[in-house]
Amino acid sequence: LHTRHEPQDKVMRAKILHTVGEGYVALAMREEGGDSGPKNKKISRKKAARRLYLKALGFFKDSHRLFKAHKGPYNPLTGREAEAVAQLLMKLNKYEESKAYLLDGLITAGTRQSAWGDGETANGEISSVGALVDRILNAHRETDDRPGLKVYFPGLHALVQNAKVRGMPKVDPQGYEDLIFKSAMVIVAAGEDGVQEKALELIEEAKSGVNVELSGPMISALLASLQAPR
Repeated sequence: LHTRHEPQDKVMRAKILHTVGEGYVALAMREEGGDSGPKNKKISRKKAARRLYLKALGFFKDSHRLFKAHKGPYNPLTGREAEAVAQLLMKLNKYEESKAYLLDGLITAGTRQSAWGDGETANGEISSVGALVDRILNAHRETDDRPGLKVYFPGLHALVQNAKVRGMPKVDPQGYEDLIFKSAMVIVAAGEDGVQEKALELIEEAKSGVNVELSGPMISALLASLQAPR
């Protein structure tokens, strides 16, 4: 209907496609929630849920394609849709295919300006980008692709710096610390020579110019490991 009446408004069409995809995700989740009954019924529900997720994926991909064509590859709308595609691909165990979308989502998150709130109160964005970093590590773990993590290093630096500039050390110090830890872990997981120094560089950049104490048990243990004599 929208295509017929407003064919020129590609961005609105992309938003509509995403909404339709969300509807299929909701239906799939409902199918997954039906755990009661005999085993063959559960298997049938799982297959039905997968079919619905695949339908949703098609809509999300079409939405991303339109956003990318008409708003650019790293517009906030395009980046969010890339994350949605990646998340659903991973849900469907399509980890290899998810990587390009994860990278686009990361690059976009490193340049996004308006999503961080007013610099005074936390709005959940730091948790959202932290989950994105988690998915990057998981996709490469599932595909046994440690060297492939190197492509994310510049994006991780940009993301942490963006979070710092947007006031996250003050607004959500725990969320900021978690993001630093997760980003450093991606670098370390690449497993190549010099990753310890590169992870320390990211941490030092994150601390520079802001009053933040990295004292949580996980990042403290990571720092101790990175700083240990070799």
